[in-house]
Amino acid sequence: MSVATGPVQRSNPSANSQSHSHSHTAPGSSVSDDARTYKQDIDDAPAVDVGVLKELARKGLVDALNSDKVPGAKTLVLDPTLAGPLGLVAEVSIMKQHGVDKMFWLEHGPLNSNNTNIVYLCRPQAKWMGIVAEQIKQHTTENIQHNYTLMLVPRRTVLCDKILEEEGVFGEVTISEFPLEFIPLEDDLISLEWDNTFKEIYLDGDESSIYYAAQALSTMQRAYGKFPRVVGKGDAAKKLQSLMAHLTAYPRAGSGAAPVPDVSKQFDSLVIIDRSTDLITPFLTQLTYEGLLDEYIGIKNSYIEVNADLLNSNPQTSTGTPASGAFGGTTQAKKKKHHLSASTDALLSKLRDSNFAVVGSKLNAEARRLEAAYDGRHKAQTVAQLKEFVGKIGGLQNEHQALRLHTGLAEAITTQTQTDIFNKSLEVQQNLLSSYDVNAQLNAIEDLIYQEAPLSVVLRLVALASITQGGLKQKVLDNLKREILQAYGYDLLPLLLALETLQLLNVPPTKPAVPFPYPFLRKSLRLLTDSPEDSPTDISYTYSGYAPLSCRLVQAVVQKGAALGAGSNTDTGARQAQAHPVLGWKGFEDTIKAIPGETVDVIQSPGALAKDSMGGTTTMVFFIGGCTFTEVAALRWMGKQIKGQEWEWGMPLAVLKPVIDYWRTQYNWRTVEERINRSLPQFTTPIESRVHGSQNIHFVFKKSNDPSAIPLLFVHGWPGSFLEVSKMIDQLANPSDPKHPAFHVVAPSLPGFVFSDRASTPGMDAIGTAFIFDKLMIKLGFKHYLAQGGDWGARVCRALAIYHKETCLGTHANLISYGAPTFWRNPLIGLKLILGGKGIPGGYSADEMAGLQRMQEFLTTGNAYMRQQGTRPQSLAYALTDSPVGLLAWIGEKLYAWTDNYPWTPEELITWTMLYWVKGKFKIVVIEH
Repeated sequence: MSVATGPVQRSNPSANSQSHSHSHTAPGSSVSDDARTYKQDIDDAPAVDVGVLKELARKGLVDALNSDKVPGAKTLVLDPTLAGPLGLVAEVSIMKQHGVDKMFWLEHGPLNSNNTNIVYLCRPQAKWMGIVAEQIKQHTTENIQHNYTLMLVPRRTVLCDKILEEEGVFGEVTISEFPLEFIPLEDDLISLEWDNTFKEIYLDGDESSIYYAAQALSTMQRAYGKFPRVVGKGDAAKKLQSLMAHLTAYPRAGSGAAPVPDVSKQFDSLVIIDRSTDLITPFLTQLTYEGLLDEYIGIKNSYIEVNADLLNSNPQTSTGTPASGAFGGTTQAKKKKHHLSASTDALLSKLRDSNFAVVGSKLNAEARRLEAAYDGRHKAQTVAQLKEFVGKIGGLQNEHQALRLHTGLAEAITTQTQTDIFNKSLEVQQNLLSSYDVNAQLNAIEDLIYQEAPLSVVLRLVALASITQGGLKQKVLDNLKREILQAYGYDLLPLLLALETLQLLNVPPTKPAVPFPYPFLRKSLRLLTDSPEDSPTDISYTYSGYAPLSCRLVQAVVQKGAALGAGSNTDTGARQAQAHPVLGWKGFEDTIKAIPGETVDVIQSPGALAKDSMGGTTTMVFFIGGCTFTEVAALRWMGKQIKGQEWEWGMPLAVLKPVIDYWRTQYNWRTVEERINRSLPQFTTPIESRVHGSQNIHFVFKKSNDPSAIPLLFVHGWPGSFLEVSKMIDQLANPSDPKHPAFHVVAPSLPGFVFSDRASTPGMDAIGTAFIFDKLMIKLGFKHYLAQGGDWGARVCRALAIYHKETCLGTHANLISYGAPTFWRNPLIGLKLILGGKGIPGGYSADEMAGLQRMQEFLTTGNAYMRQQGTRPQSLAYALTDSPVGLLAWIGEKLYAWTDNYPWTPEELITWTMLYWVKGKFKIVVIEH
């Protein structure tokens, strides 16, 4: 089961296991079927202290071992699959301090122990209950007396009780629980370390792991507060969200659960990704360094087995002894376990998320850096300089050892990536993703079978073909299965049947069922996008051109611009970097609906949604059913793009800098000017104002081809311009759907804005502007018209409706301000506010409460620009007219705040700014606005 940093949680199974354990439903896949979690950090330091979770697990183990029911010395009999996870939270020394003096694996056969107390520690699974019962009955037969304690991880189940009762040993055992839940693997990665979750849920029909995940997330909420919003996709995601909410509100009796804080100050949201929503990604070959390590060497519980000669005899390790090694797990000759951790290996943090194509150059650069550092000894001439160099030797030696290790690992990977099978497999994958010559790809898969390529390679390709193509023809599928059975053995028949049950090997479904909508998702989520491997601009760098669907879904929630971007030069930089408050699946409703499975979007703490999620909070992504290390890399890359984008103080430097770079190196005003003039028919005409004399008014005028078209006056506000109508003017004038009304569109520039003249005397207000625009419409021959306005344009429309109702027959405003009602002025409305604040039915809805909160925040922290422009506009105008970059930041911050997270491109931001700057109109605008 996984969470997100690799779903955003990844991890490995048993500490004693020699190879990476995979579900038979995804043979060879690098998905670790345990639960992991990913956090998008905003600050340099970890945004969330996950060490709290480690302490909770350690304390739970110590409390269980110190129970009054197991006093004194004790023998610990351990489920082998728990060795690795346990070793990540508790050292052997801690267990010895609390009475454990002998440890054995839980396995068939006699258990010989001189201790009176025997403690079994295992998962609540039937196979372990059978072994426990077997050993207890043997002791009873031999008349050996022991006190038996069974600690089940993470909870006791009725099934376990029933098995022990049927075996006749229930009365001999004291049963307790050890809630080993989230285990920190890195500062940004936590895991439940529960194997085979996907298989259990979707093949075996066992949803226990969903409950365990809900328990763990409930514990998270008790430790950090409620997630303000929970967003997810997939049936398992929906069940998990419902269970989590229930367990948080109604903890199990006797659990001693602490009360839940109202809202988390560290997390802005929880995104749950059900592995079943993206089965494409785990069947692809991972192409990041850490992903390939997992593919070809295997990473278990953050440990990797390497040749002993790559490690020092006394390697530097983190504090304490990993339980996986201390529990007596044997390894192959000349092999040694090494803990992969960025906290103790700085080079790993530089390499792990890189596409393997650039790892060689990074290792080379590191080697040159170390060589230069060692050469520094020749420059040390004074005693002080020698002392300084000697002080560095220890660190340099550790760095040199890390370089030696990773160079050796990279060489081992290279031996695999240079094989014909690897390259042919990769070619087939990329062609299937593009739906290129599918028949040729199926033939290539058959060729790989004839070459006796590894079974995992073949099965992954066949499953990938089936998913991406919406199923394979029955004849083709039967032929592939026959070839596989003949080449690899008929004992694989149950495996193939399991894959069919999971619909990983299937024929196109018949109506009303529909195939997995990969072609639609490929286009709507930009799954195939080129990105430089050495300087990535998109998460697609992780798979050399393919963006993991699971991670695109996360972007659809927290980084919408990156998921929507068109991939051109103008779409990088600001578009990719922009993060925003979490608004659920907004903007992606059709895409999400097309993906099979339930959709989740639950607001748990409405008041918290109003605050900008860029204020230092973290998004937790939870994968249920496993994830790959490459998905973790993609999520980490996303997090780095979001770092430093705190919008609370204005436009972040991380957003501004790429816009400036684009402005300096690529933007061409004359080219943009020519495009605007070509696409928007523009005019100027003198209009006699009410009291300010004649003014030359600039306007866009698009006449419809429909003789029955309705005249529409489109009025912008600040910091807008006539460009607001540019993306909709063609559809307004000549809609593609004949059922939609057509309009003659008139979009003037406000007096003093852009290309319209300012009033000759002070005092031009909304009423005066309405007078001018009404005369403009009449001058164009429209005796009656409709009007639309936003910001200042909304006020102009109001004036049109009041003072020119003979000609302006209707208005639409997209700026309506509404503050919180007071009880004494309107008791009934005030009561709705009170009820809504407490979440009681009959009150304001969650969305209405969030809207009121946003309005209150605007009045307290969002309207400083208005006060500045309304009181000392001239001083501000000098500064911003002098600095085009400053003007862009001033305008861009409002464009970001007021456009529902529209993914602004650098070119758009610059062009909107240029319209104010080239004519020196900002001074006039701030004075008159």
